[in-house]
Amino acid sequence: MYKVEKTTRATLLMVALCSMLLVYSPNGCKDPSEYEPPIDTLYPPPEPPHLLSPANHYVFMDPDAMPGTSFFIEVELFWDIVENAEIYELELVTDGLPPNIIHCQDNSWFLIIHDDETRLCEYNWRVRAGNSRWEAMTDWSERWFFEARWRPSGPELLFPANYSMITVDSLPSFVELKWDTVSDEEFYEAKIFMDTLLIDSSNIYNTSYSFLVEDTAAYWWQIRAGSNLWQYFSLPLDSFCFFVRLNR
Repeated sequence: MYKVEKTTRATLLMVALCSMLLVYSPNGCKDPSEYEPPIDTLYPPPEPPHLLSPANHYVFMDPDAMPGTSFFIEVELFWDIVENAEIYELELVTDGLPPNIIHCQDNSWFLIIHDDETRLCEYNWRVRAGNSRWEAMTDWSERWFFEARWRPSGPELLFPANYSMITVDSLPSFVELKWDTVSDEEFYEAKIFMDTLLIDSSNIYNTSYSFLVEDTAAYWWQIRAGSNLWQYFSLPLDSFCFFVRLNR
């Protein structure tokens, strides 16, 4: 009986000692809210994504809509893939309104602008990438801009006047075509017909063009404005006609 009691006391002392060691041990369990993953399990984020398209300051247009009518404009934004990215954040800002944050699983986003003229305005956008094993999201990409607007009207044709007669002393001879400017254009496309035959199609970087006529005939000409940043040329206008005759 004495041996049993002695063994029991020893067991209780060992249990008490172990409890004290657990309480004062520096390796005891922490509160879950205090847990942080070891630093060496997280990696610094890579470089931010680069924006691909549309080009900065690109202008989207509905090809068929006349100003004041119903319109439907499709916009797709692309950026390059960041290796190991699990998600992308797209920040899209509409004409000074608060930013709209959109979460994307891949490197593009599609939107439609239609039938609300307040949305015919300037937008800007930027993107960053994230991964749960990175210390933070990447920095934001550069900020690019695009615009949605009506197709502009074509330039007003100035000279020669419609159905005018031009008299020349000899052939071939030059006739100078002149037209008004269109805002924000980069170039003009001129098309010239002799009767119904297309005889000249040229891109011109000012508002006049000297055209060589080689025969007496009726000539038709039309001009439209364009830009490498426009989705479409200006709206078509009626052609002008002029006649060439020899001075006899």
